[in-house]
Amino acid sequence: MSNIEESIARRFFTHVLPTDALVDPTFLAPWLKERALRVQPLAFPPVFALGSAKLEAVYSICRLSRPTTVVETGVANGASSAVILKALAENQRGELWSVDRPPLTPFQKPTVGSLVPELTNRWHLLFKDGLRGLSIVLRSVPSVDVFLHDSKHTYSRMSKEFCLV
Repeated sequence: MSNIEESIARRFFTHVLPTDALVDPTFLAPWLKERALRVQPLAFPPVFALGSAKLEAVYSICRLSRPTTVVETGVANGASSAVILKALAENQRGELWSVDRPPLTPFQKPTVGSLVPELTNRWHLLFKDGLRGLSIVLRSVPSVDVFLHDSKHTYSRMSKEFCLV
């Protein structure tokens, strides 16, 4: 995370959100590390996951906003999926709808979302290419409370996903 991103995150969490509403997401890094050690080898390199500060932000947003429907594009090993599902489980409400492209190799398919195991009761995972998968999910849910884009990071793709949602 850059200094600018860190500064923005710090301002968001200390000035925008009431301090009594803050949750403590610092447990996430060791929690995810322990999960990753259990499922070695991971099919996707760690660079595919959001960094720990961003995962903490996603967790905090989901805990504090108490969403009914969360939609994400991009799963890989499932770090962000696990964090979102952990927050939803602690809220005792909400579902996560995830879209990821079909795995490239047979080895990858069972490992997509491998950091999620016991949290799957609130999770819908769809393997579809591109915007088609997101369109299918959006037709399946009444509304989207939280959206996380973490798939193809091009201006064109991101703009189309944000417009669809």
